[in-house]
Amino acid sequence: MHSWTLLFASTIMLGCVTSLAFAVWFFNRRIPGLPAWIAAFSCGFLASLNYMVRPHLQETFALVSITVLTLGTAYFNLHACRQHLGLNIWRLRLGTLALITAGFLVWSIDVLRANLPLRFVLLSLISGGMFLYAGWLLIRAGRGGQTFRKLFGWTCIVHGVFQVLRPVMLLWNTGVPGSYAETLDRALPIMIETLVAMQIMSFGVLMLVNEHLRSELVRLAQMDPLTDVFNRRSFLTLLDKAVSQAQRHQTSVPLLLIDLDHFKTINDTHGHFHGDSALRHFVEVTQSVIRRQDVLGRLGGEEFAVFLPDTGLAEAGEVAERLREAVAASVLEVQGRRVPLTASIGVAECREHADIEAALHRADEAMYRAKALGRNRVVLAPLAA
Repeated sequence: MHSWTLLFASTIMLGCVTSLAFAVWFFNRRIPGLPAWIAAFSCGFLASLNYMVRPHLQETFALVSITVLTLGTAYFNLHACRQHLGLNIWRLRLGTLALITAGFLVWSIDVLRANLPLRFVLLSLISGGMFLYAGWLLIRAGRGGQTFRKLFGWTCIVHGVFQVLRPVMLLWNTGVPGSYAETLDRALPIMIETLVAMQIMSFGVLMLVNEHLRSELVRLAQMDPLTDVFNRRSFLTLLDKAVSQAQRHQTSVPLLLIDLDHFKTINDTHGHFHGDSALRHFVEVTQSVIRRQDVLGRLGGEEFAVFLPDTGLAEAGEVAERLREAVAASVLEVQGRRVPLTASIGVAECREHADIEAALHRADEAMYRAKALGRNRVVLAPLAA
Protein backbone atom coordinates (compact mmCIF):
# COMPACT_ATOMS: atom_id res chain seq x y z
CA MET A 1 0.00 0.00 0.00
CA HIS A 2 1.24 3.51 -0.82
CA SER A 3 2.45 5.37 2.27
CA TRP A 4 0.23 8.41 1.73
CA THR A 5 -2.81 6.18 1.18
CA LEU A 6 -2.12 4.35 4.43
CA LEU A 7 -1.72 7.68 6.22
CA PHE A 8 -5.05 8.84 4.79
CA ALA A 9 -6.77 5.61 5.91
CA SER A 10 -5.26 5.98 9.38
CA THR A 11 -6.55 9.54 9.64
CA ILE A 12 -10.07 8.53 8.59
CA MET A 13 -10.16 5.59 11.03
CA LEU A 14 -8.91 7.70 13.94
CA GLY A 15 -11.56 10.29 13.14
CA CYS A 16 -14.26 7.60 13.17
CA VAL A 17 -12.99 6.13 16.45
CA THR A 18 -12.95 9.58 18.07
CA SER A 19 -16.50 10.28 16.88
CA LEU A 20 -17.74 6.91 18.13
CA ALA A 21 -16.13 7.37 21.56
CA PHE A 22 -17.63 10.86 21.79
CA ALA A 23 -21.08 9.47 20.93
CA VAL A 24 -20.78 6.87 23.70
CA TRP A 25 -19.71 9.56 26.18
CA PHE A 26 -22.56 11.84 25.10
CA PHE A 27 -25.14 9.25 26.17
CA ASN A 28 -23.32 8.10 29.32
CA ARG A 29 -21.04 10.69 30.90
CA ARG A 30 -20.28 8.70 34.04
CA ILE A 31 -17.86 6.24 32.41
CA PRO A 32 -14.46 6.78 34.11
CA GLY A 33 -11.61 7.63 31.77
CA LEU A 34 -13.66 7.98 28.59
CA PRO A 35 -13.26 11.79 28.21
CA ALA A 36 -9.48 11.44 28.47
CA TRP A 37 -9.49 8.62 25.89
CA ILE A 38 -11.51 10.87 23.57
CA ALA A 39 -8.80 13.52 24.04
CA ALA A 40 -6.10 10.92 23.30
CA PHE A 41 -7.79 9.75 20.10
CA SER A 42 -8.39 13.38 19.09
CA CYS A 43 -4.69 14.11 19.48
CA GLY A 44 -3.86 11.03 17.41
CA PHE A 45 -6.31 12.11 14.71
CA LEU A 46 -4.88 15.65 14.58
CA ALA A 47 -1.31 14.30 14.54
CA SER A 48 -2.16 12.06 11.59
CA LEU A 49 -3.83 15.01 9.87
CA ASN A 50 -0.71 17.07 10.56
CA TYR A 51 1.44 14.53 8.71
CA MET A 52 -0.96 14.59 5.76
CA VAL A 53 -0.72 18.35 5.25
CA ARG A 54 2.87 18.69 6.47
CA PRO A 55 4.25 20.03 3.13
CA HIS A 56 1.80 22.94 3.34
CA LEU A 57 2.57 23.95 6.95
CA GLN A 58 5.11 26.45 8.19
CA GLU A 59 8.07 24.52 9.59
CA THR A 60 8.01 25.85 13.16
CA PHE A 61 4.26 25.40 13.47
CA ALA A 62 4.46 21.82 12.17
CA LEU A 63 7.28 21.05 14.61
CA VAL A 64 5.46 22.52 17.61
CA SER A 65 2.07 20.99 16.81
CA ILE A 66 3.35 17.45 16.22
CA THR A 67 5.27 17.64 19.52
CA VAL A 68 2.17 18.70 21.44
CA LEU A 69 -0.10 16.16 19.75
CA THR A 70 2.30 13.22 20.16
CA LEU A 71 2.78 13.93 23.85
CA GLY A 72 -0.95 14.61 24.23
CA THR A 73 -1.89 11.21 22.82
CA ALA A 74 0.39 9.38 25.26
CA TYR A 75 -0.46 11.57 28.26
CA PHE A 76 -4.24 11.45 27.86
CA ASN A 77 -4.13 7.69 27.37
CA LEU A 78 -2.17 7.29 30.61
CA HIS A 79 -4.53 9.70 32.38
CA ALA A 80 -7.56 7.73 31.13
CA CYS A 81 -6.10 4.41 32.28
CA ARG A 82 -5.47 5.71 35.79
CA GLN A 83 -8.95 7.24 35.95
CA HIS A 84 -10.62 4.05 34.69
CA LEU A 85 -8.81 1.99 37.31
CA GLY A 86 -9.87 4.37 40.08
CA LEU A 87 -6.30 5.41 40.86
CA ASN A 88 -5.44 8.83 42.24
CA ILE A 89 -5.60 11.45 39.52
CA TRP A 90 -2.67 13.79 39.56
CA ARG A 91 -3.67 17.15 40.96
CA LEU A 92 -1.88 19.05 38.27
CA ARG A 93 -3.53 16.90 35.58
CA LEU A 94 -2.28 18.81 32.56
CA GLY A 95 0.66 20.26 34.46
CA THR A 96 2.98 17.40 33.59
CA LEU A 97 2.06 17.56 29.92
CA ALA A 98 2.36 21.37 29.86
CA LEU A 99 5.80 21.25 31.49
CA ILE A 100 7.15 18.61 29.13
CA THR A 101 5.63 20.33 26.12
CA ALA A 102 7.03 23.72 27.11
CA GLY A 103 10.48 22.19 27.45
CA PHE A 104 10.19 20.54 24.06
CA LEU A 105 9.02 23.75 22.44
CA VAL A 106 12.04 25.62 23.77
CA TRP A 107 14.42 22.87 22.73
CA SER A 108 12.76 22.37 19.37
CA ILE A 109 12.92 26.03 18.42
CA ASP A 110 16.16 27.17 20.06
CA VAL A 111 18.37 24.12 20.55
CA LEU A 112 17.19 21.08 18.64
CA ARG A 113 15.99 22.74 15.47
CA ALA A 114 19.28 21.93 13.83
CA ASN A 115 19.33 18.46 15.39
CA LEU A 116 16.01 16.87 14.48
CA PRO A 117 17.14 13.28 15.20
CA LEU A 118 17.86 14.15 18.84
CA ARG A 119 14.48 15.86 19.23
CA PHE A 120 12.79 12.85 17.63
CA VAL A 121 14.59 10.44 19.98
CA LEU A 122 13.58 12.38 23.11
CA LEU A 123 9.98 12.71 21.96
CA SER A 124 9.79 8.98 21.22
CA LEU A 125 11.29 7.98 24.57
CA ILE A 126 8.90 10.14 26.62
CA SER A 127 5.72 9.22 24.72
CA GLY A 128 6.75 5.56 24.57
CA GLY A 129 7.46 5.55 28.30
CA MET A 130 3.96 6.82 29.05
CA PHE A 131 2.40 4.09 26.90
CA LEU A 132 4.55 1.45 28.63
CA TYR A 133 3.49 2.69 32.07
CA ALA A 134 -0.19 2.74 31.07
CA GLY A 135 0.08 -0.82 29.78
CA TRP A 136 1.73 -2.01 32.98
CA LEU A 137 -1.07 -0.49 35.07
CA LEU A 138 -3.78 -2.23 33.03
CA ILE A 139 -2.05 -5.62 33.01
CA ARG A 140 -1.50 -5.46 36.75
CA ALA A 141 -5.16 -4.56 37.30
CA GLY A 142 -6.33 -7.38 35.02
CA ARG A 143 -4.49 -10.27 36.69
CA GLY A 144 -7.64 -11.73 38.22
CA GLY A 145 -9.41 -11.97 34.86
CA GLN A 146 -10.45 -8.79 33.03
CA THR A 147 -9.39 -10.05 29.58
CA PHE A 148 -9.99 -6.75 27.84
CA ARG A 149 -7.88 -4.86 30.34
CA LYS A 150 -4.98 -7.20 29.64
CA LEU A 151 -5.50 -6.94 25.86
CA PHE A 152 -5.54 -3.16 26.05
CA GLY A 153 -2.54 -3.20 28.37
CA TRP A 154 -0.44 -5.39 26.08
CA THR A 155 -1.40 -3.21 23.12
CA CYS A 156 -0.16 -0.15 25.01
CA ILE A 157 3.09 -1.95 25.83
CA VAL A 158 3.72 -3.07 22.24
CA HIS A 159 2.91 0.41 20.99
CA GLY A 160 5.18 1.89 23.64
CA VAL A 161 8.04 -0.37 22.52
CA PHE A 162 7.50 0.74 18.91
CA GLN A 163 7.47 4.36 20.08
CA VAL A 164 10.79 3.88 21.86
CA LEU A 165 12.34 2.03 18.91
CA ARG A 166 10.95 4.15 16.08
CA PRO A 167 14.00 6.49 15.92
CA VAL A 168 16.12 3.44 15.16
CA MET A 169 13.60 2.22 12.57
CA LEU A 170 13.24 5.62 10.90
CA LEU A 171 16.76 6.99 11.10
CA TRP A 172 18.76 3.79 10.63
CA ASN A 173 21.52 4.51 8.15
CA THR A 174 19.73 7.67 6.97
CA GLY A 175 20.75 10.40 9.39
CA VAL A 176 18.46 13.40 9.23
CA PRO A 177 15.15 12.59 7.44
CA GLY A 178 15.09 13.63 3.80
CA SER A 179 12.15 14.81 1.73
CA TYR A 180 8.53 14.42 2.80
CA ALA A 181 7.95 11.47 0.43
CA GLU A 182 11.14 9.71 1.56
CA THR A 183 10.16 10.17 5.21
CA LEU A 184 6.75 8.66 4.59
CA ASP A 185 8.26 5.67 2.78
CA ARG A 186 10.69 5.00 5.63
CA ALA A 187 7.88 5.46 8.18
CA LEU A 188 5.65 2.81 6.54
CA PRO A 189 6.28 0.11 9.24
CA ILE A 190 5.64 2.69 11.96
CA MET A 191 2.40 3.83 10.33
CA ILE A 192 1.20 0.22 9.97
CA GLU A 193 1.95 -0.49 13.64
CA THR A 194 0.30 2.75 14.74
CA LEU A 195 -2.79 2.02 12.64
CA VAL A 196 -3.12 -1.50 14.07
CA ALA A 197 -2.41 -0.31 17.63
CA MET A 198 -4.97 2.50 17.46
CA GLN A 199 -7.65 0.15 16.15
CA ILE A 200 -6.98 -2.45 18.85
CA MET A 201 -6.90 0.30 21.49
CA SER A 202 -10.18 1.74 20.24
CA PHE A 203 -11.74 -1.73 20.38
CA GLY A 204 -10.26 -2.13 23.87
CA VAL A 205 -11.72 1.18 25.03
CA LEU A 206 -15.18 0.16 23.80
CA MET A 207 -14.85 -3.19 25.59
CA LEU A 208 -13.73 -1.48 28.79
CA VAL A 209 -16.76 0.79 28.49
CA ASN A 210 -18.97 -2.28 28.04
CA GLU A 211 -17.31 -3.93 31.04
CA HIS A 212 -17.97 -0.85 33.16
CA LEU A 213 -21.63 -0.67 32.11
CA ARG A 214 -22.09 -4.37 32.84
CA SER A 215 -20.52 -4.05 36.28
CA GLU A 216 -22.75 -1.04 36.97
CA LEU A 217 -25.82 -3.12 36.09
CA VAL A 218 -24.64 -5.89 38.41
CA ARG A 219 -24.02 -3.36 41.16
CA LEU A 220 -27.48 -1.84 40.71
CA ALA A 221 -29.01 -5.32 40.96
CA GLN A 222 -27.09 -6.16 44.14
CA MET A 223 -26.94 -2.87 46.03
CA ASP A 224 -29.51 -0.72 47.77
CA PRO A 225 -29.60 2.51 45.72
CA LEU A 226 -30.11 4.78 48.74
CA THR A 227 -27.43 3.53 51.12
CA ASP A 228 -25.13 1.68 48.68
CA VAL A 229 -25.04 -1.46 50.84
CA PHE A 230 -26.28 -4.91 49.82
CA ASN A 231 -30.02 -5.24 49.28
CA ARG A 232 -32.03 -8.00 50.96
CA ARG A 233 -31.67 -10.54 48.17
CA SER A 234 -27.90 -10.11 47.81
CA PHE A 235 -27.38 -10.08 51.58
CA LEU A 236 -29.22 -13.40 52.02
CA THR A 237 -27.27 -14.92 49.10
CA LEU A 238 -23.97 -13.91 50.69
CA LEU A 239 -25.17 -15.15 54.09
CA ASP A 240 -26.00 -18.51 52.54
CA LYS A 241 -22.46 -18.77 51.11
CA ALA A 242 -20.93 -17.76 54.44
CA VAL A 243 -22.95 -20.42 56.27
CA SER A 244 -21.81 -23.05 53.74
CA GLN A 245 -18.19 -22.13 54.35
CA ALA A 246 -18.72 -22.11 58.11
CA GLN A 247 -20.26 -25.58 57.98
CA ARG A 248 -17.13 -26.96 56.35
CA HIS A 249 -15.15 -25.65 59.32
CA GLN A 250 -17.84 -26.70 61.81
CA THR A 251 -18.41 -23.12 62.98
CA SER A 252 -21.36 -20.74 62.91
CA VAL A 253 -22.12 -17.26 61.55
CA PRO A 254 -23.43 -14.63 64.00
CA LEU A 255 -26.17 -12.38 62.66
CA LEU A 256 -27.07 -8.87 63.85
CA LEU A 257 -30.53 -7.52 63.08
CA ILE A 258 -30.71 -3.75 63.60
CA ASP A 259 -33.68 -1.40 63.67
CA LEU A 260 -33.37 2.38 64.07
CA ASP A 261 -35.42 3.66 67.00
CA HIS A 262 -38.15 6.24 66.37
CA PHE A 263 -37.22 6.49 62.71
CA LYS A 264 -40.84 7.17 61.74
CA THR A 265 -40.71 10.27 63.96
CA ILE A 266 -37.70 11.58 62.02
CA ASN A 267 -39.54 11.03 58.73
CA ASP A 268 -42.80 12.60 59.95
CA THR A 269 -41.13 15.57 61.66
CA HIS A 270 -38.33 16.44 59.23
CA GLY A 271 -39.42 14.80 55.98
CA HIS A 272 -38.25 11.83 53.95
CA PHE A 273 -35.21 13.67 52.61
CA HIS A 274 -33.73 13.97 56.10
CA GLY A 275 -34.92 10.45 56.90
CA ASP A 276 -32.82 9.23 53.96
CA SER A 277 -29.87 11.22 55.33
CA ALA A 278 -30.32 9.46 58.68
CA LEU A 279 -30.15 6.05 56.96
CA ARG A 280 -26.94 6.99 55.14
CA HIS A 281 -25.52 8.38 58.38
CA PHE A 282 -26.23 5.08 60.15
CA VAL A 283 -24.48 3.15 57.36
CA GLU A 284 -21.37 5.34 57.69
CA VAL A 285 -21.26 4.78 61.43
CA THR A 286 -21.75 1.02 61.05
CA GLN A 287 -19.02 0.70 58.43
CA SER A 288 -16.62 2.48 60.79
CA VAL A 289 -17.29 -0.16 63.47
CA ILE A 290 -17.41 -3.47 61.58
CA ARG A 291 -14.49 -5.16 59.83
CA ARG A 292 -13.84 -5.22 56.10
CA GLN A 293 -14.90 -8.89 55.86
CA ASP A 294 -18.19 -8.28 57.72
CA VAL A 295 -21.22 -7.83 55.46
CA LEU A 296 -23.84 -5.13 55.90
CA GLY A 297 -27.21 -5.16 54.15
CA ARG A 298 -30.46 -3.23 54.20
CA LEU A 299 -33.41 -5.57 54.57
CA GLY A 300 -36.02 -2.84 54.11
CA GLY A 301 -37.10 0.50 55.55
CA GLU A 302 -34.98 1.28 58.62
CA GLU A 303 -34.05 -2.38 59.20
CA PHE A 304 -30.46 -3.51 58.55
CA ALA A 305 -28.53 -6.71 59.11
CA VAL A 306 -24.85 -7.61 59.53
CA PHE A 307 -23.24 -11.04 59.56
CA LEU A 308 -19.77 -11.56 60.99
CA PRO A 309 -17.71 -14.42 59.49
CA ASP A 310 -15.19 -16.18 61.74
CA THR A 311 -16.69 -14.66 64.89
CA GLY A 312 -18.15 -16.27 67.98
CA LEU A 313 -21.55 -15.37 69.41
CA ALA A 314 -20.08 -13.65 72.48
CA GLU A 315 -17.73 -11.58 70.35
CA ALA A 316 -20.64 -10.69 68.04
CA GLY A 317 -22.49 -9.40 71.08
CA GLU A 318 -19.53 -7.17 71.89
CA VAL A 319 -19.49 -5.85 68.30
CA ALA A 320 -23.21 -5.15 68.54
CA GLU A 321 -22.69 -3.24 71.78
CA ARG A 322 -19.89 -1.15 70.24
CA LEU A 323 -22.14 -0.42 67.28
CA ARG A 324 -25.02 0.61 69.56
CA GLU A 325 -22.74 2.96 71.47
CA ALA A 326 -21.29 4.43 68.27
CA VAL A 327 -24.74 5.14 66.82
CA ALA A 328 -25.94 6.77 70.05
CA ALA A 329 -22.78 8.89 70.28
CA SER A 330 -22.84 9.98 66.65
CA VAL A 331 -24.00 13.44 65.66
CA LEU A 332 -26.94 13.60 63.25
CA GLU A 333 -27.78 17.16 62.32
CA VAL A 334 -31.08 17.98 60.64
CA GLN A 335 -31.82 21.56 59.64
CA GLY A 336 -29.14 22.82 62.01
CA ARG A 337 -30.42 20.84 64.99
CA ARG A 338 -28.98 17.70 66.55
CA VAL A 339 -31.38 14.77 66.29
CA PRO A 340 -30.88 11.77 68.59
CA LEU A 341 -30.40 8.48 66.79
CA THR A 342 -30.28 5.09 68.50
CA ALA A 343 -30.63 1.48 67.44
CA SER A 344 -32.07 -1.72 68.88
CA ILE A 345 -30.08 -4.81 67.97
CA GLY A 346 -30.89 -8.49 68.11
CA VAL A 347 -28.09 -11.06 67.81
CA ALA A 348 -28.57 -14.67 66.73
CA GLU A 349 -26.39 -17.53 65.57
CA CYS A 350 -26.78 -19.30 62.23
CA ARG A 351 -25.29 -22.80 61.96
CA GLU A 352 -26.67 -24.37 58.76
CA HIS A 353 -28.64 -23.61 55.59
CA ALA A 354 -31.95 -24.71 57.01
CA ASP A 355 -31.35 -22.47 60.01
CA ILE A 356 -31.03 -19.18 58.06
CA GLU A 357 -34.71 -18.25 58.15
CA ALA A 358 -34.97 -19.49 61.73
CA ALA A 359 -31.90 -17.42 62.70
CA LEU A 360 -33.43 -14.34 61.11
CA HIS A 361 -36.62 -14.99 63.05
CA ARG A 362 -34.71 -15.38 66.34
CA ALA A 363 -32.71 -12.22 65.67
CA ASP A 364 -35.94 -10.39 64.85
CA GLU A 365 -37.54 -11.54 68.10
CA ALA A 366 -34.42 -10.48 70.04
CA MET A 367 -34.50 -7.07 68.34
CA TYR A 368 -38.18 -6.55 69.28
CA ARG A 369 -37.32 -7.70 72.79
CA ALA A 370 -34.70 -4.91 72.88
CA LYS A 371 -37.36 -2.41 71.84
CA ALA A 372 -39.77 -3.66 74.48
CA LEU A 373 -37.07 -3.22 77.14
CA GLY A 374 -36.76 0.48 76.30
CA ARG A 375 -34.85 0.56 72.96
CA ASN A 376 -31.19 1.49 72.44
CA ARG A 377 -29.92 -1.87 73.65
CA VAL A 378 -28.60 -5.25 72.50
CA VAL A 379 -30.34 -8.57 73.15
CA LEU A 380 -28.84 -11.98 72.35
CA ALA A 381 -31.28 -14.55 71.07
CA PRO A 382 -31.29 -17.95 72.80
CA LEU A 383 -29.47 -20.73 70.96
CA ALA A 384 -31.54 -22.91 68.64
CA ALA A 385 -32.79 -26.09 70.22
